[in-house]
Amino acid sequence: MTVDDWKTARQGPRICFVTDRYPPDIGGIACSAGRLVSHLVNAGYDMHVFVRSDIPPPATNGLGGMHPLHIYRVPSDPMRLRAAINFYHERVGFDLFHGFSIPSAFACLSVAVRRGLPLIANIGDFSGQSYQNRESQVVFGHASWIIASTMASLSRAHRIVDIAPKSSVIPIGIDSVQVVRWFLEAADRGTVGMVGTLHAEENVKILAQAYTQLDRGVRRHLMIVGDCDPTATGYQDNRLRVEWLLRSLNIADECICSGHVPHSDVSVYLRRMHVFVLAPEHPDLSNSLLEAAAVGVPIVATEVEGIKNMFSHEINCLVVPPYDPRALSRAIETIMQDDSLARHLGDGARKLAETMTATAEQTEYCRVYANLLDRQLLKSYC
Repeated sequence: MTVDDWKTARQGPRICFVTDRYPPDIGGIACSAGRLVSHLVNAGYDMHVFVRSDIPPPATNGLGGMHPLHIYRVPSDPMRLRAAINFYHERVGFDLFHGFSIPSAFACLSVAVRRGLPLIANIGDFSGQSYQNRESQVVFGHASWIIASTMASLSRAHRIVDIAPKSSVIPIGIDSVQVVRWFLEAADRGTVGMVGTLHAEENVKILAQAYTQLDRGVRRHLMIVGDCDPTATGYQDNRLRVEWLLRSLNIADECICSGHVPHSDVSVYLRRMHVFVLAPEHPDLSNSLLEAAAVGVPIVATEVEGIKNMFSHEINCLVVPPYDPRALSRAIETIMQDDSLARHLGDGARKLAETMTATAEQTEYCRVYANLLDRQLLKSYC
């Protein structure tokens, strides 16, 4: 009996998918999780998605009524999250567990190990993760399979625990076919932008400082698309810190701050930018960067793991050192003053995005699922 036979015999393998974020959150983990779950549902898997209860539910899952998708809003407290997963496992009987981050995988660990069921753990390129903590090491030791979006991230984990025999790289995919391409309109000239979760002391600060150093003759607007993390402690204080930062730099009247926007609107904002900037201080390869590449807007990004392993300086973006607002400003201004370079970088980014298809990403995930479930079926016969 194969996984395909399993799907024919009943509704489909029941998957417990645990994630920190899920649509309608903007960008990042939510975008990746929503894209992957949608594909797995359409591939015939019975998906049970566990996501923080304080995140608003999506207006629609976009999958129609024929496909099984169950979304559980559960407390983010680790003990209560584990209790909820156990509670539903007793009633549903999951066949495979998938934690879309290390904390999410850790929440599944006890029931998966106790029942001898496969567990997939995703590790991401963000927040400078070193994987030195006990939670990461326990997950690496017990997970059936570990997935990273870049080899750099996987190598970092492998230095802690030998995960080579049970790991793979599945790059983030993007559907660039239907995306409307960027074209610099006169009204958008001089607009510098970013998309993502806002951090006053990190990405917003670096970008805002770089923007202030641009010649006033070339800059027009700083477009900030996104919001602070609404689930984080001190959400309102974090928003106030961003507002205070922009006022303290005397650029508040030049800023366009969208707040939270539906993910479907992100490409509209990207097309209104003259230059898109991603300036993380730690390893990163965000969905917003790939979405900007798919649109073809010129990109300036910092040289951190994830970005430097995927993008090439002066071919599909301009790469600058992290922690350097002045270098960031010079790169932005270089693009703004050279329309030929802007088109060259935009075309290069678009070509890169076309090689990173969502279909390839989804096919690789389905292969991992099928292999683990086939192994589980074989164990049940032994």
